[in-house]
Amino acid sequence: MSTGVIIVVVVAVVVLAALAAALLRPGRRSRRLQEQFGPEYDRVVAQHNGNNRAAEQELQERVKRVEQLDIRPLDAAQREHYLADWSGLQEQFVDEPAKSLSEADQLLAGVLRDRGYPDDDPYTALSVHHSGALAGYRNSRSAANRARQGEGTTEELRQSFVELRGAFEALVSEGPKNQRIPVQRTAPALRQSQTTEESA
Repeated sequence: MSTGVIIVVVVAVVVLAALAAALLRPGRRSRRLQEQFGPEYDRVVAQHNGNNRAAEQELQERVKRVEQLDIRPLDAAQREHYLADWSGLQEQFVDEPAKSLSEADQLLAGVLRDRGYPDDDPYTALSVHHSGALAGYRNSRSAANRARQGEGTTEELRQSFVELRGAFEALVSEGPKNQRIPVQRTAPALRQSQTTEESA
């Protein structure tokens, strides 16, 4: 084989490898975004009428916007204050579920503010950092708004409170450099409420 033929073959192999990498790159990006955003990925794709490329562009823009924010962990005093308040709300839930859910929603808004999440659009930043808690947070916010209007069954309020607790724990338990700090899970009031309802 002549040197010229070898060069042509090598160049062809390099070009084919580059094309294959270019074709596979969007698939890797899609998988990475799906892993990062979870169910939020599908929700954004649906908002874009199934256009994955437009949805992925929006999600990548979210990541860039959130990187510009000063998201920070709570300090120890803030964390203890919020945990004590949450414990009180759980105890209050048995007697006043609608009021407890509404106040829990406001408490979580305070956590978000203290951590540096924007008041005007906390969902965007949450989708980047806490996608697993986002769906529950959205549902519980909606339920809290209905509760303020006197709507919703006790079971719906209880389920929403549990979902809100998941978001609360994710946000309160995150320490420096995303280190997880154990949060004592105390929900006797919610279990007692559920047992009372089931026996009624």
